[in-house]
Amino acid sequence: MHGGTGGNLDTKTIIALLLSSAAIGAVVSAAITAIAQSRELKRERVARQKELIFKVSVELSKAYLERVAKASSALVSVPEVTVLDTMHRIVTEVFEHGSLSKDSKEDLAIVAEMFSR
Repeated sequence: MHGGTGGNLDTKTIIALLLSSAAIGAVVSAAITAIAQSRELKRERVARQKELIFKVSVELSKAYLERVAKASSALVSVPEVTVLDTMHRIVTEVFEHGSLSKDSKEDLAIVAEMFSR
């Protein structure tokens, strides 16, 4: 008996169910893949940003130390990592907020004082 009476499914109905199930599975799979790719791209972008901030911080620290060395006749003993740490915090702040806070300006003044002793 055909036509769906008595609980039997005909061939067309079974094929339609199979095709719709396959389509739904493909859409869900594509959505999951897109979300995973989006997260990976975001992680890569954040990693590149951090790398760029660190690179700029190192370059600024080197340039700053070179300028101080040229301007100062006395030997100054300040660990480079102190300058690098300050520059990294400042570059990160400028990158994230677009400007320097009062505290960061004070930190720069402290680093400058280290070299004027």
